[in-house]
Amino acid sequence: MDAPGFHIITTVQREVLVLRPAGWLNFANCAELERILDAADKAGHRRVVIDLSASQFLDQMVMSSLVLWKGRLEDRGGRLVLATPSRPAMSALRAGGLHNYLPVGSSLSEALVLARRRISSGRLQSVARN
Repeated sequence: MDAPGFHIITTVQREVLVLRPAGWLNFANCAELERILDAADKAGHRRVVIDLSASQFLDQMVMSSLVLWKGRLEDRGGRLVLATPSRPAMSALRAGGLHNYLPVGSSLSEALVLARRRISSGRLQSVARN
């Protein structure tokens, strides 16, 4: 069951999917966030910004999901970027050590620029020996 007042606004800005969840992001609604990300992935969206300015809380399940989706999108040449986290959301990211792992834009426009950057997956590649 979703938390009261929780919703996610979805828009596309210059080929970047922007999600703006409002309310508490926790175990009760993590499945909705993942469903939206999964549908977007199947539709070919590889660059995603999650605007956390209206999110009052992030729990461990949501943060784990963000890490998972960061890896999935990067494996496909895409990117997951967070934008303008509210004070409580940023506190949760810091407590979980994710503020240095997940790219965070201080504004939506900065996050959109970060999302459009070309990146590699970061996975180790085998080294061919001659």
